[in-house]
Amino acid sequence: MSFGSRRRIENTLFLEDYLHPSAEACPVDVETRIQDAIAEQPVLYLTELYEQANCQPDDAFKLIADGLLVADMDGASLSEPSRCRVFRDRAVRDFEHARRPLPPAQPIAGILDIRVGMRLKYDHTPYSVALVGLQQIVLSGDDGSSIEVSIDTLEQLAGNLIQEMAPATEVNRAPACLSDFTEGELRTALSRQLGVSAKSLPGRSLRRCLKKITLARTSGTDELLALVPRTRDRGNRTPRLTTEQSDLIAEIIREDHLTSRSPNKRACYRRLVVLADKKGIKAPSYPTLINHIKELPQSQSDRARHGKRVAYQNAEFVNVLYFDTPIHGSRPFQYVHMDHTQVDIELVCSRTGKNLGRPWLSLAIDAFTRRILGIYLSYDPPSYRSNMMLLRDIVRRHRRLPQMIVVDNGADFRCENFDLFAQLMGIHLRYRPAGQPRSGAVMERIFGTLNTEYIHNLAGNTKATKVVRQTTGKFLPSRLAEWDLEALYYGIQYWATEYYDQCDHPALDLSPREAFTRGMAQSGERRHRIVTLTKDFMILTCPFVDRQGRRKVDRQRGIKVNDRYHYWCPEFRDPKIDKTHVPVRYDPWDASTVYVQIDKRWVPAVCKTLASLGIMTDTERAALSQEYTKRHPNSAGVEVTTQRMSEFLRTFTPQGAMALELERQAENRHLYQTLGLAATVPTGTAWLLEHHDAQVAATPPVPQTNPVSAPKPNMIQRSSSSTDDLPDFDIF
Repeated sequence: MSFGSRRRIENTLFLEDYLHPSAEACPVDVETRIQDAIAEQPVLYLTELYEQANCQPDDAFKLIADGLLVADMDGASLSEPSRCRVFRDRAVRDFEHARRPLPPAQPIAGILDIRVGMRLKYDHTPYSVALVGLQQIVLSGDDGSSIEVSIDTLEQLAGNLIQEMAPATEVNRAPACLSDFTEGELRTALSRQLGVSAKSLPGRSLRRCLKKITLARTSGTDELLALVPRTRDRGNRTPRLTTEQSDLIAEIIREDHLTSRSPNKRACYRRLVVLADKKGIKAPSYPTLINHIKELPQSQSDRARHGKRVAYQNAEFVNVLYFDTPIHGSRPFQYVHMDHTQVDIELVCSRTGKNLGRPWLSLAIDAFTRRILGIYLSYDPPSYRSNMMLLRDIVRRHRRLPQMIVVDNGADFRCENFDLFAQLMGIHLRYRPAGQPRSGAVMERIFGTLNTEYIHNLAGNTKATKVVRQTTGKFLPSRLAEWDLEALYYGIQYWATEYYDQCDHPALDLSPREAFTRGMAQSGERRHRIVTLTKDFMILTCPFVDRQGRRKVDRQRGIKVNDRYHYWCPEFRDPKIDKTHVPVRYDPWDASTVYVQIDKRWVPAVCKTLASLGIMTDTERAALSQEYTKRHPNSAGVEVTTQRMSEFLRTFTPQGAMALELERQAENRHLYQTLGLAATVPTGTAWLLEHHDAQVAATPPVPQTNPVSAPKPNMIQRSSSSTDDLPDFDIF
């Protein structure tokens, strides 16, 4: 791909937000000022345009996206206003491009350009120019012979087209440079120069050095480099092996060395000796085989013997990028990396003090500014819920969503819910190459920095468990743990948003906060891309109930979810939607509520059985359902009524792994209810009360013949005795 194509793609991605239909048009008065400024000076840099037209970057970028302002899309990046130019029209842009100096022309084949090291053909024999004098030149043949030819003769032959120039690959030989010689060779040249000046060298050595200096002076090359010893260029370097021996070595390398068995060199040589005896040829020496093996490319050898992961670990780093390559995007929120890791610390329960194990941390970091945009800490392993909560946190903090999300190939990022949400919100997903962690170096580095600068300095960290045999029981992290989930969350948040955010980053030479502020000012505010944490957005982040994501409506019972619970809302009374399949999403933080799409709007539907138990997560609901099925094996697929669930909770006491999981879920729920990122409000119970009160208020009074008034219908309120008998689920 050419430079112009890469730059055009980069600028097109930069303008993507301004090509969106919801982007605001540039005000008429601002557009007039911009057109007047560009008419007065046909060529302006963006910084000059902002100053002279008194406009914002959003205005200029919108005009460029609409084609009303001409920019150099193939030459400079729009994210660099001091280098990117805008033009009055396309004719001015093309004229400016034509005025640019052309690159130096390449030498034309057939033109006589005599210099030392040049390859040419004289009398149909290839020669190298060894020495160039005023009237004659010395040609050196490949067989070691030398001839002298006058320059006039070469000019005459070149004019008569008898002299033939060598191919371009053979014409230019790289001149000698200091990097071609070792320190010892350079010191020898210096000592020889001093010996020539003082005439202290032996007679023969002095004459040789004077001869080299004279040849270098005549040919116009460096006299000191001519004194460098060329001992390593001596000797007969033609191969000694026969064709059969070379083929045998190649066969051994191909059939034995480059295999998954990964034999050592000694075993390969024994195999070589056996095959040589069978074919009746002399076996090459062991050092010869080793030299041929060392000549193999490292990547080819590692991939064939150990697999692609080892080959990737031993591969060379990309130390240099071309100047036109945008390293990590060109503006904030263009590339955002998301990933999860298990934190190296043991936590305790804030209520009981029991050890709850290690939590999982999810982070979102802006690649351009290295700023941490979102944090999610939970006991739940990575899933779509982790991605959902991370995106909610980004919107809560910045009211933005990224243009591209860079993730690994985990199952949570490959799920349909995540892909569908990205499509709905106009987010592009970029998956890192599998098994190549360097592609996510920005993400992996921030996890390491968090551990070394903060987590590994807290009580209960798990550094000691990396060397288990040296860890005694007194220093086990589970015995030293004293942090709970909420305290660790606020600690990580302070480190990310206050400490790390204001420290100078070595890749930026300024802090992430300063880079973020500067990047937002240069790339435009893009207000039409602002996203708020509303109820509709919270519902869109909820997953569908299954792969199909639909449920059949029964106007009497509602919709059935999880094979045993029915959910109801007043909209199900409409005969038009009876027996139809509607999209359904469930709230992982409130198992009593699902959201049904009816007439292009999402309405909540509530389960009476679960709503009577208070707010519980979907994980708690699954644990209770599993325990209920174990105790009632014949109830699979049968709806659980409120009465049966109440009777079950009277005798149910969580123990072991279930008790630990319920404690973890209680910690998760308490933290994110405080932050306002958990259940979509109103909750199931509050919603039922609200709607039933509204229904009762809207119901006309019915004449009573009996003086004793009939009780009001109540679907979720329980008697005082039943309330006292039911345990508080939050204590589990």
